[in-house]
Amino acid sequence: MKYGDTEENLLLGIAAGDAKSFKVFFDTHRSKLYAFILHMVKSKEVAEEIVMDVFMRIWQNRELLQWVENINGFLFKVSYNKSIDFLRAAARAPALEQAIWEEIQPVSDTYADSRLLLRDYQAKLKEAMDLLPPKRKQVYVLSREQGFSHDEIAAMLDISKNTVNNHIVSSQQFIKAYLIKNLDLGSTVFIAFLISRL
Repeated sequence: MKYGDTEENLLLGIAAGDAKSFKVFFDTHRSKLYAFILHMVKSKEVAEEIVMDVFMRIWQNRELLQWVENINGFLFKVSYNKSIDFLRAAARAPALEQAIWEEIQPVSDTYADSRLLLRDYQAKLKEAMDLLPPKRKQVYVLSREQGFSHDEIAAMLDISKNTVNNHIVSSQQFIKAYLIKNLDLGSTVFIAFLISRL
């Protein structure tokens, strides 16, 4: 099946797993998201990381695109939330901010090692999420990956706010336990930091 022509068709293509549609989507939106995030975080390296993370999450959870009515608003909301998360973390822990900079700045071979560690973390995180029951995964993704509030998720899925909260808490506990069991937390403060913020 051929996708394209309109953004709605592109989203349908992405939801169906069409890589060409995703590339067109990526090329269309990447620059404006990068500029928006760079304006917030003031770092080219961090902005690039956040942009790539936004698109990676979209691809990994592409089946959820069918619920998105305003894709531009959605992209900027996700990008804004991730940028704010970074800034809040840096403000709370200056020492940790320095450790993160040492991890992600491309100043030596440490950068390449850190990228491998980050990829390993992302792979294990996906494994853990894939082990969640379907409804629990759906709620967790909508909350943690896409930034919807508990009230919004409850209305979207026609469940109670308390059920949403229970799903998220249970998911957090399972994912953290899985990552702690399957990752070497002593290898990098950055990975331990990521787990602590699930």
